[in-house]
Amino acid sequence: MEAHELQGKLVFAAALGKEEPCDTQFERCLESVEYHAERALALEPGSIGGLTLKAALIEGSAGVERAAAYLQERCEALGMPEKCLALRVDYAFKTGIAEGTSAAEDLLAVACARSREHCAVTAETLAGHASRHGHGHLVAKYTWQASRQAPTMGRWIATAENALRVGSVQLSLTAVRKAKALRTDDEALQKRLIRVERAALVQSLR
Repeated sequence: MEAHELQGKLVFAAALGKEEPCDTQFERCLESVEYHAERALALEPGSIGGLTLKAALIEGSAGVERAAAYLQERCEALGMPEKCLALRVDYAFKTGIAEGTSAAEDLLAVACARSREHCAVTAETLAGHASRHGHGHLVAKYTWQASRQAPTMGRWIATAENALRVGSVQLSLTAVRKAKALRTDDEALQKRLIRVERAALVQSLR
């Protein structure tokens, strides 16, 4: 089976909640997916379901770069709504770090205008995207931003851990100090803090 055919099967499976759709009538299934995507977007241009299906179909037939470009165009045409931007980020990171970072900045600009906590949660989500694509320095950057926006001990510890993974020892120690300034009775967090502080101190002496 060609790559685009497999992608189409997966898209249709997601749409219908089935594991093995379109075994015997693949082209008809693709046409059905295309129809439902276009109909959803006709009824609601910003439909995330419609955009998700459309982008997946484009990825399957024309590649991830074209799917990312499609989402960028649609998000701009729709006035940069947050849900559209969040969908675009996933595709942008698939095409490269520069594209992913640019899409992430657009999403953060919208999310951070809502509230500091929402900004922090969005930054943590972006850290997850960056992690899946192997961009450790971006993981540290986004967890740092989340901690700055809405500080908690857990967030600062995560920042310290992620910074240490990419060799940013001083950033890790700074995050440790900020975590220690926040009191908690959570023993698990206390143990994580002790571990990351010890590891950072050891690395700082090398």
